[in-house]
Amino acid sequence: MAASLDDAKSRSRIPEFIKQYEIAFPVWTGATGDDLFKMGLGEAVPATAFLDAEGRIVARISGQLRDNEIRERLDWLLGGQSGPAPKGFVQHL
Repeated sequence: MAASLDDAKSRSRIPEFIKQYEIAFPVWTGATGDDLFKMGLGEAVPATAFLDAEGRIVARISGQLRDNEIRERLDWLLGGQSGPAPKGFVQHL
């Protein structure tokens, strides 16, 4: 799921953005920096949380994702969470 922090003025542009980039997953509109902070992501975007099958946050990345970070976390989650867990929090400035 994506979270859009667009304000009321720019929120109307979200559907076109979703179409243009062929986003095929839900987009939460009306999210706030406070919502991200409550998830342990800080108040800046981009930020990403990885949730397990029970909905628990198992990893977070603050800043732009790197391909290897995505693969490492998804492989761990989809592989039954066997072996050492990836680093729980990564911050890129």
